Amino acid sequence: MRKSVMKGFWKHLAASAGITAIFLASALAVSVMPAATPAVRAAEGSGASAFARSFTAMVREVSGATARPSAATASPAPGSVAAARPTPATAVPARGKEVSPAPTVPAPSPSGPSVPDVKPDVPDVEPDLPAASAINPGLPAPSELKGEYVYTPRNPRILLSWRGVSHPQFRDYEVEKWEGEDFPAVAEVYSYLAEIDPGAAPYAKDLSYRFEQAGEAGLTQTEREEVLAYVRKDVDALNAIMAENPEAADLWEKLLSIADRYTTKKTWFNDKYVSADGYYLYVVVARYGTGETSAPSGSVAMYTYRYSNQPPAVPTGFIATAYDPGVALEWNRNTESDLAGYDVYLLQGTTPVKLNAELITRGTEFFHMTGAAGSSYQVVAVSVTQQRSSPATATAVLAPARIYDADNPAWLYPVGTWARENYASLEVGGRVLRVSSGAGSRASLTFTGRRVRVFSARYWSCGTVNYYVDGQLKGTFDLYHDGGYTPDDGGPRKPALWQQKTFEITGLSKGQHTLVVEASGIPGAEGFDFVNFDYAEVR
Repeated sequence: MRKSVMKGFWKHLAASAGITAIFLASALAVSVMPAATPAVRAAEGSGASAFARSFTAMVREVSGATARPSAATASPAPGSVAAARPTPATAVPARGKEVSPAPTVPAPSPSGPSVPDVKPDVPDVEPDLPAASAINPGLPAPSELKGEYVYTPRNPRILLSWRGVSHPQFRDYEVEKWEGEDFPAVAEVYSYLAEIDPGAAPYAKDLSYRFEQAGEAGLTQTEREEVLAYVRKDVDALNAIMAENPEAADLWEKLLSIADRYTTKKTWFNDKYVSADGYYLYVVVARYGTGETSAPSGSVAMYTYRYSNQPPAVPTGFIATAYDPGVALEWNRNTESDLAGYDVYLLQGTTPVKLNAELITRGTEFFHMTGAAGSSYQVVAVSVTQQRSSPATATAVLAPARIYDADNPAWLYPVGTWARENYASLEVGGRVLRVSSGAGSRASLTFTGRRVRVFSARYWSCGTVNYYVDGQLKGTFDLYHDGGYTPDDGGPRKPALWQQKTFEITGLSKGQHTLVVEASGIPGAEGFDFVNFDYAEVR
């Protein structure tokens, strides 16, 4: 019995001596180790954490246990509770999301190699591993990212799929997701990118505008899809610029801190963490054993509709404004999430006659080109499931006219000379005109309205006039008329034609427009090319 006890005693004594030798060797190594360079000190950091890293590296050097801890984390099945919001250890937690604990340093193996000599030129810290979110654009990236929205009242979800990568160091995929409430912060990050790289500026500016559009109430399904198409285009361009610019690494980290993040080894993901009536933006990256990620895949931007079997509400604010010819129909947007568009009708007696050949999916107006004051109209809202609202009804009322005569200061004369000529006392019906000649002479009028007419005089020395609206040629007119003079033989005076309607356009979009009156230089029958205008009438 005493012999076995003594054997155990000597065994413990030998172990104690070995441990003492290890610590003595460690102390000696520290005493002979050269001072760290500034670069090494910067890599180490400062304070207790820097000391801990240096000490850990020293122990590894002494013990031979130099294997790096794996940064990989378990990848829960897509859509599982565990997959809800996993975040890599190096990522900044977003909105209080739980962050995986940092990997622990494995203890030296008792059976490891003997303690080596410590050489003075060996640094006392290991090179830092790349950040887990560091983008390496040279690594294979997921592609062909697609999304499908599946709606059920209690379980709406978005199904993502993509083409995977093949690489010996591939670890898993990470799905990055931003919700509509994140969009202002996302836009701000990309605005910083535009300051770093001017090439990003047009995309960042447009993306901010599209995010604002997405926030408008009452968009139809078509309008939303058009907005989201621009969002995808802008985000893809911005991410490509960010991935190639080393100065933007911090911005990518910031985007990740805003995002919800999910890991998977599959090439699909079932996102159950969505709600109906919301915006979502996704990209996918591949993660590698080096701690790096690929550049982001192309993006998917989606809106989750709340489908209903109930008809939409009756459109409000419906008015009909006549311009003779033409009636403009306008109404307020409905606010249903699943709005598809509108149909408009002309009432012939009590029978509604549909005016639009296709569903009105953009905007809330329609212009009936042949409509007139006193006509009655209806508008109906339609959902994506073809549910129809009750109609709203309105009777067309003639819009008031505004006259811009030749003396109105709203007329501008950017090209040529436009003389003021008063024919009021020359003959019955004579008027004050603005007159010019020579090809390219121009007068312009900026107005707000949907219809404009131009009235002119016609006489023997006139030529052809051109009319432009918003920069586009919309009409020409030969102003020549055999009149406006007294014959040489003393016969009775041949009068000019006064206040002749020489141009009309109706059905203009609501808002401001510019009319240009231009001398074409084409002469009339007497060989002269004078043109004139008396006034413009705008409704």
